[in-house]
Amino acid sequence: MVNTVLEPQTVEELADAVREAGRIEVLGSGSHVAFDVRGPQACSGLEDWSVALGHPTTLLMHRLTGVVEHHPEDMVVVVRAGTRLTDLQGALAERGQCIPWASPLGDIGTVGGLLALGLPNGLEARCGGWRDWCLGMTIVRPDGRVARSGSQAVKSVAGYDVHKLMIGARGTLGVIAEVILRTLPLGARPEPSWSATGTLSASNLRIQRTLATDFAALLTAAKGLPQVADEATSTLWSADVELPRFGHDWVMRAGCGSRNLEPFDAVQTGWMRRAKKLLDPEGKLNPGALEAI
Repeated sequence: MVNTVLEPQTVEELADAVREAGRIEVLGSGSHVAFDVRGPQACSGLEDWSVALGHPTTLLMHRLTGVVEHHPEDMVVVVRAGTRLTDLQGALAERGQCIPWASPLGDIGTVGGLLALGLPNGLEARCGGWRDWCLGMTIVRPDGRVARSGSQAVKSVAGYDVHKLMIGARGTLGVIAEVILRTLPLGARPEPSWSATGTLSASNLRIQRTLATDFAALLTAAKGLPQVADEATSTLWSADVELPRFGHDWVMRAGCGSRNLEPFDAVQTGWMRRAKKLLDPEGKLNPGALEAI
């Protein structure tokens, strides 16, 4: 099977590429690979990724990069989705600003990839997460049409926050092209208050969030493991071993297939299926990524 690789450099090229392609695997820097829900092969790297999954078109976002606009006085930045977070943080730091993100794994991944995964961060309790920072998006729909949601206004009543559907959707509803983000003064960025033991690896990682009442029991069960514990959000990053589950918790595990998506609330699952049917009825984008629901 021949793998077709698409590498757009502009939103227009991205729209043309998506319009003309069949089923597409969307790749940024590959930060999603370790957490892919389609099975243990997720940890095998990026080589021939789409071919292995049975859809031979790979959309690489690594050329769609750079800051489009930065308004330091308004604390708003517009950035292309393929921009690595480290590069964005460096550009913002030159003007004394930042995105208040902290991960036990460091500033991994691209802006679009991190939004698509919706991973938690260690400053979430004090600074919020991607849904709080994201003011708007430019996305390319599966039919190649360009859609925009939100605006650069921090307080906006311009329609529904449709862009928030894309956060955590794993690239299955649309291809994120550009993002409008709120920034924070660099001097106001707090240090993570987590406690760390040992060294974590992205390929052997378990992230579990519980209710505050269950977090102490989870920490007891994980005693002795390499881990980072954030008591403020009841989130534990640890080496991936079997740990107890609790009511209303959720788990993400590197390369563990559909177990990353269990259990789901029936209402939530229904909304996810409805969104997929409405926005990508032919299952064109990242086929199989929501197969478990």
